[in-house]
Amino acid sequence: PVSGGIHIDYDVFEQLIYSSNVIVYYGVKIWLLSYLGGSMAVIAFCMSGIVNNVYAVWGFPVVLFYVWNSLGNIFSLPGYVHLRVLLSVPVMGTIYGSIVYSCCFYTTLMFVFMYIGFPYLRRKLTNG
Repeated sequence: PVSGGIHIDYDVFEQLIYSSNVIVYYGVKIWLLSYLGGSMAVIAFCMSGIVNNVYAVWGFPVVLFYVWNSLGNIFSLPGYVHLRVLLSVPVMGTIYGSIVYSCCFYTTLMFVFMYIGFPYLRRKLTNG
């Protein structure tokens, strides 16, 4: 249900496998997935200052990821702002440019949530 019938052309990442760079392929995929996971952890940390329910804090990154992807499928967002596409396809044409762009995008996402959540966390820490 997350794909929404969007056709994704995987030929650029598969070129790493075809050129006998299997380790680089898995390294790229693991790096991008871990960077997304780290950004979702930062989002959950920042939401912990706003919301007091533990399950809401744990569930917010999952719901955010699902809603973002669903909205991306419904409104046909371009690949460079679609979270699932950033994990699957090089959106900038080259593999290394796409890795840098994805890392910058996830870092920007982290900074936005840190900007939103840190005042709440500061207040929560000072008031006990």
